[in-house]
Amino acid sequence: MPFGILSRLFLAAVLVLGSSAALAKETIKIGWTAWSDAEFVTKLAKRILEKRMGYDVELLQTDIAPQYQGLATGSIDVMLMSWQPQTHADYLEKVGDKVFNLGLLYTHARLGWVVPDYIPESALGSITDLEKPEVSEKLDGTITGIDPGEGLTRLSEKAIKAIAGKHIPGCAGFSFVLKERQ
Repeated sequence: MPFGILSRLFLAAVLVLGSSAALAKETIKIGWTAWSDAEFVTKLAKRILEKRMGYDVELLQTDIAPQYQGLATGSIDVMLMSWQPQTHADYLEKVGDKVFNLGLLYTHARLGWVVPDYIPESALGSITDLEKPEVSEKLDGTITGIDPGEGLTRLSEKAIKAIAGKHIPGCAGFSFVLKERQ
């Protein structure tokens, strides 16, 4: 039963925390980012820890980068949305041996860009399609990203710089604008 597996996973997480707040029966602080998948697993963990295991849990919503620092300093006991091995690898490297990796919740997650409905799928199916004048015009030369500091944002900025560096006609003028999720 999946609920039993998740209960054991979170029990293991609490035990790995050693003499931190979890074993001292203080409040367990779980960091989370306002992503739909993060919200689900974080609130599920909270419910299991409180209802099944008797712990008090405080949820701390913040951007992803501060969560790694929070884990390293102890202001956050656990987070459940570390996109490894690539997207957040640099964050994990910065905190090094100050945190414990408890394993994967799920695999084969993918990152990508969403194409607006007003651009036909046949016109924009890959990053190289940005060179098409009709695509650039419809996008008004702008690629809109999500919250600053997120792995996808950093990878998008890197991809856009690479496109500009290759001097693909029509792509050099693209700007990358960040907007918070709604």
